[in-house]
Amino acid sequence: MSIEYGVFSTAFGAYGISEIAERLALGGIKTTQFYPLVGGEWLGPEAFTEKLIREINVAFAKNRVDIVAVGAGNRFVSANVDEAKKTFADTKKWIEIAAKIGAKYAVIEAGTTHRTKFWTDTADNHSAETWRGAVRIFRQLAKHAQKFGVTIGIEPHHASVVRDAAELRKIIDDVGEPNFKAVIDPANSITKENAQNQNTELETLFQIIGDDFVLAHAKDAKIVKGNPELGPAGTGVLPYGTYIRLLKDSGYKGPLLLEYTGEDFSAPLRHIQNSAVPPFLRPLAEGDPVLYDAVQRVQDIHHGTAGSIPLKYRLLLTVVADTLALHPAGAVACAKEALAAGATREQIAEAIRVAYAAGGLPPVLESIDIYKEVIIDGTAL
Repeated sequence: MSIEYGVFSTAFGAYGISEIAERLALGGIKTTQFYPLVGGEWLGPEAFTEKLIREINVAFAKNRVDIVAVGAGNRFVSANVDEAKKTFADTKKWIEIAAKIGAKYAVIEAGTTHRTKFWTDTADNHSAETWRGAVRIFRQLAKHAQKFGVTIGIEPHHASVVRDAAELRKIIDDVGEPNFKAVIDPANSITKENAQNQNTELETLFQIIGDDFVLAHAKDAKIVKGNPELGPAGTGVLPYGTYIRLLKDSGYKGPLLLEYTGEDFSAPLRHIQNSAVPPFLRPLAEGDPVLYDAVQRVQDIHHGTAGSIPLKYRLLLTVVADTLALHPAGAVACAKEALAAGATREQIAEAIRVAYAAGGLPPVLESIDIYKEVIIDGTAL
């Protein structure tokens, strides 16, 4: 299964509506999450007159760019009561606007209770009272969205009421509405405590959320002076190879939406695409994309989660096959994937012993890097 890539409309927010659509299309982008940054100014929902909505619909249809989602709100639990009320009222309007421009989803974040520093965690963020208030607000918004055929997608943030996979799962369950789902945005939950353990964090995220997500975002985060700093894909610690694999394994058919990009989003897009291609297949992907796509379709069948043999065992079998076929790069790559899928280093070592029993020492020596990169030194994963 190939991944469709989209870009946030904010990448071209310096321009008018028509040019935003045109520039997305010229960049080969067919899907966007729309934000009201137009002509360099952030517009409120009151600016979206019927005339402006018609302009949006005409421009994006003409350029064949689908607006899949609208950025809708993120200050629902502010200690500034007037700000929280305005966010709630505006979000109801954004939901209605989303329906009018053909967007399936309205994307929100819970926000923080801090009065002045929005992206700052507080103790009140995690009180039972704040949680109950957030659930009540989101349930009301979901019921409102149902009237317009819109699904609300909530993304986590390490400094908000909904910080991580566990709280994302809990808020979906507590709100309990069929059109209230998750947005996968793993960079938002990176902290100094988990930055070096992102493969496990991603596995946990997808395991906990299951199929209760409707969109996936792509950015990155690195730790600067103890704090996470967000940026475009490829500038931080998020392992995109694992992320893409898990998206494919989940059966997700929507776009992966790039954010934190400028007008030139080629570098983060290339980073994601390269991360998704096994190293030993990169020359093929660059030299003959048509043949690579054919190979990848077969690989997707083999590497997908569906099947009577669990994925980690299929990958261990492939380690044996690649070792016997004198294909060391494939053996190493599949050993790393097997480890990420839940196999142990001991099981990978046993797979190499099976290859030795069948083919003797020469094929094992060809794939000796498995010991260096996977079994002895796990830092290469």
